[in-house]
Amino acid sequence: MCSLRPLAFLLAIAYVLSAQSDRGAITGIIADPSSAVAARARIEARNVENGSVYQAGSSVTGNYVLPQLPAGSYEVTVTVTGF
Repeated sequence: MCSLRPLAFLLAIAYVLSAQSDRGAITGIIADPSSAVAARARIEARNVENGSVYQAGSSVTGNYVLPQLPAGSYEVTVTVTGF
């Protein structure tokens, strides 16, 4: 009689390994020193190693997300009209 334990173990390992990713996200809130949020700011993240640039904008509440970024070091620049 064949045991299903080895098959179940291999399926569990395959499931765990498929959950690994080389992607991440940068998130935050843009606010001035008085804690007033900066709506519609332009956010730019530049990968330090290869120079790739990713852009996003903040919402009316100052929140922003740069999703699905390759793993690496980034310089983040924020541009707000009037500052």
